[in-house]
Parts: sequence; structure tokens; C-alpha cells
Amino acid sequence: MSQLTRTNLSNEFNEKDCQKDNTVENAAHATNQVSKCINKLGTKEAPIPLGDMPPQPPTLVVERLSNVKITSPTSFGVRQSQLAKNADALYNNMLAAVVNCQGEKLLTLPFEQNTRFPVSEEECKNYNTIIELAYTKGVQKNYALMFPRVHCNYISLGQCLMPTGHMDNFLLPCICRKFFEDCHPTVSRRHHFFPHIGENILNYRSNKQLKTIALSFVGAASARRRKRLDNSDRLFFPIVIQGHWIVFAVDFHYKLFAFLDSHYGKDSNFHTSIREKMIDNFINLWEIIFQTKEHDFRTFKRMYPHVPKQGNENDCGIFAVKFMELWEPAMDMRKCFSQADITHIRIQYMNQLYFWSKNSTDKRVVTDFNLEGDFVGNHGQ
Repeated sequence: MSQLTRTNLSNEFNEKDCQKDNTVENAAHATNQVSKCINKLGTKEAPIPLGDMPPQPPTLVVERLSNVKITSPTSFGVRQSQLAKNADALYNNMLAAVVNCQGEKLLTLPFEQNTRFPVSEEECKNYNTIIELAYTKGVQKNYALMFPRVHCNYISLGQCLMPTGHMDNFLLPCICRKFFEDCHPTVSRRHHFFPHIGENILNYRSNKQLKTIALSFVGAASARRRKRLDNSDRLFFPIVIQGHWIVFAVDFHYKLFAFLDSHYGKDSNFHTSIREKMIDNFINLWEIIFQTKEHDFRTFKRMYPHVPKQGNENDCGIFAVKFMELWEPAMDMRKCFSQADITHIRIQYMNQLYFWSKNSTDKRVVTDFNLEGDFVGNHGQ
């Protein structure tokens, strides 16, 4: 309650009363008048006047107990500052986790050498740079690879080939195109088809759709290409099924249908559900294209070659690419490479693709990045 100051209790009790003798009668009279005035306070006729001094906080009496710790009250400013510090600490912890996660995608230099798939220090730096660009806004969506008829951006190149990356449908066609240009099918007698061809063969549902696939398989007005296909020794179809990459290969020389898989075996539900469907659809497609049954595909054997196996969920695409590059029926690919070689193979593929003479992108984005840490900002990429 506000203090009462300089309050005139009544017209009858004033300074004149105080000047009278301090007799018992006067004292009783004064007490009576004060009591009457107090009873009138807080009414419409005698409202409580506001004090001139600010109210004082109540005095709390706290019984001190041995198991209770009494602390002094904390001001709002102090508590606000502490909350801000706590928020900063939480943000810094989250940021540190992101930085550490990003660091796991990069190589730690110097990188351990591999005699089967050697890489230089410069190749390792280029590899790290492309991965960084794959996560850099303003650059990551720019084309990293521009090959004849195919291309992909830094996101695909860097994030697919980084140590924990998973192959996508944009990068693998670029790899197939490089195989084609490096050693033409008329010389290698090997054809590497884009992923969507194999997926369409596996999943087609009507003859009309199959004819569309046939056009993409050999191209329009393709007499020369058909002859080249017919003279091939091996056809390779990379396919991704439920996120897992395998290679379906047709070998005309040894009369084989081969399934190259770095994870599942021939008796797995995965392959028992797709094997005959893939073979039957391929045979139907071939007969539509060539209008012939020259190859008695029904006599071709099913083969699951001995191949190295992956040790995680993300390397299947790299294994599939290496299968397409190297496999021959008489080859035991377990002697060619293993899971321990995969990181080195990723580094080699990234450098070979990016610095290929037929890649028309500006390679200074990577080479100058190693010289200037702020290249991206300076060049407005």
C-alpha cells in the first residue's frame, strides 16, 4: 500500500488542536477524530491519496535451513546476457559439427599412396577443391563437365566422387561418354550404355514403350550404329535398382548374360526377382531392332562372375564403373582391385574426367582455387 503523507485528516483536527494543552481530554478527542477519519479512507468521499515516495519492496523473512542455499536475486540484464551466451555456445557446437562433417568429405593431406592406383599430391588437391566447390553456393550448379552431348554440374561430380559419395544418373553418362571417346567401339568392341537404357529395358510395360526404347538404344537413322552393335563383343548396361548399382553385360563371344554386382549374389531375392525379366526384355528389344533371330539368345548362359565386394552402402556405383571398364569373362576381377582401392579410384576418376581434353569447361575454377582461396568471390562465380 502506498504511504500516506501530508494528509489532512479533517477540518476539525488541525494545527489549532495541536496548540491546545496536551490534556487527557484533548488526547482522547484527537484519537477519536483520527479513528473516524481512518474509517472514512478508501471511500468515494475520502479517496486514498498517492504518496510522494516510491513504494518500498516488502521485507521477506526467510528461515535459513541447512539444506537450502540462499542466492541473491539476478537482474534481468544479467540473465539476458547469460541466455545470449548459452545460445552462442549452442550455435558454435552445431557449427563445429557441420565443419567436422564437411571435413570428413575431404582428404587429409598428405594422402597415403597406393601402388595399384597411384595419385599425386596435386591430384589430391584438385579432388578436395572440386568437393569444396560442390558445396559452394553460386558455383555448385555450374557445369563441371561439358562433354559432347552430355554434361553435369559440380554437385554431381564432387558429391558423387567424394569419399562417401553415391553415384547418380548425371555423372555416369559422362563416364560412359569418356569410355566411348577414349576407345571407340569399333576398336574396343565394347559398348557402354547410359543408365536410363538399362532401366527402361528392365521396366518397360508395352510394345509401344519398347519401340521408344529401341530408338534410344541405337538412335534414329542408325544403320551404321546397328552394324557396329551387331559386331560388338560386349554390351554393358549400368542399372540402379532401389539405390543400388549393378551392371548387366551381354557377351556375344562367349554367349553369356552376366550380372556384375558388388553386393548381392545370384541366389539373393534381389537377383531372382530381376534376372529373367531383364534377359527376356533384352531379347525382345534386340529382335525388334534387328528384325532377326540370328543370335540364339535362349542358349546363352547366366553368369555371376567373381568380383570384389563393397564394404559400405555408397561404393556400388564406383564398383559398377570399374566393372564396365575392365571386365572380361576370363578375368578374376578380385585380383584387379578391392574395397581398399576405392578412394584412390575416386580420385583418379575425378581428375581424369575434369581435366580431360574434351571437357570444355573453364578449368581455372579449380586450378586457380588452389592459388587463391577467394577465387570464387573475386571471379563472381
